[in-house]
Amino acid sequence: MTPPPSETDTVPDTGEALWAAFRAEPSEESLVALMDHHIPLVRRVVRQMAIYRSATIDLEDLMQHALMGLWTAIGRFDETRGVPFEAYAMPRIRGAVHDALRRHDPLTRTERDLLKKLNQITQDHLQECHEAPDEDTLAGLAGLEIGRMRRLMVRAQPWISLDALMEAGNGSVGSLADRLPDDRAPDPRQETIRRERIARFRTAFKRLPVRQQKILYLYYFEDLTLKEVGAIMDLSEARICQLHAATLLALKAMLTTGANRSAAPDGKESS
Repeated sequence: MTPPPSETDTVPDTGEALWAAFRAEPSEESLVALMDHHIPLVRRVVRQMAIYRSATIDLEDLMQHALMGLWTAIGRFDETRGVPFEAYAMPRIRGAVHDALRRHDPLTRTERDLLKKLNQITQDHLQECHEAPDEDTLAGLAGLEIGRMRRLMVRAQPWISLDALMEAGNGSVGSLADRLPDDRAPDPRQETIRRERIARFRTAFKRLPVRQQKILYLYYFEDLTLKEVGAIMDLSEARICQLHAATLLALKAMLTTGANRSAAPDGKESS
């Protein structure tokens, strides 16, 4: 008779066992088993980002795109870099969903022009005043009613998400993935560029008002939905959505201009 396991016995980790099987024999069966194990991660990303979808794309479509992001992450993951798989996979799954949202819900030409105008106004204000304009100032300089500007910010979020901020100086795309080792840029020069990019982002992030930092932290690092962030901060989901978009616009301007002494637009408290 086999004795029951003692409290000191090590229980094999299901994920590790699946990875071991996949590495030993990367077959379709082992790949499917590994993907099935990470379905909760995929669902979490889709649940977070579904707020941005239009009527032209349903949740099942977003799931398929997210699964493609997971598939890509599994294929490129290198355990020797010491990064947990979920941390490596999250920005790639998020990026796949982000791309799908952009393709299925394009802004109108007028909305794109207004967004460019708001971005330019924010950059100009940063350079002249060393701080980003608040909501009222930004709307006034743009000649927009504040409600219309807020609605535009919400619609534009897939285009100004944190994973799509343009890097200062070279126009390349920055991402939360930059927190992790880059499996496509192993040479010292690229690593130096990556570290400098992270340093610029961190400097800009630390200059944000505490409330804006908290929104980004809870949403991107704690993987909460905007509704959950709103509940924690005692603000409505719609208001969190607006503040999130406005903060990203200011971060983009800071990174583009290099004006890291600035602060993000911080709208008046409302629900």
